[in-house]
Amino acid sequence: GPGGLDIPVIVLSAGRGRAGAAAALWARLHGKTAAISTRVRVILVPDSGHMMMFDRPDAIAAAVRAAAREAGLRARTQYLDGSSRCQEARE
Repeated sequence: GPGGLDIPVIVLSAGRGRAGAAAALWARLHGKTAAISTRVRVILVPDSGHMMMFDRPDAIAAAVRAAAREAGLRARTQYLDGSSRCQEARE
C-alpha cells in the first residue's frame, strides 16, 4: 500500500522499448517507487524510451513543474546578470 510520506511523487514511465519480462520488472519497480508517498501519480510517457530526457524533455519539465506546484513551491528564475525573480510554478 501507499507509504506514509505526504509529498508529491511523479513516476514517469517510458512508453516504448520494453516487452514481456522486462516490462513486468519495470512496472513492479515503478510500483515500489510510487508506494513511498500517499500523493503519487504514475504517468506513461508516449514516444519515450529509457533515455526520456532526450526523447521527451517536455514531459520531464512538466512533471517537475507539477511536483513543485503540488508542493506549494515557488519557481525562482536566475538570470545571466545574477538577478532573480520568484513566481508561482506554472505548467
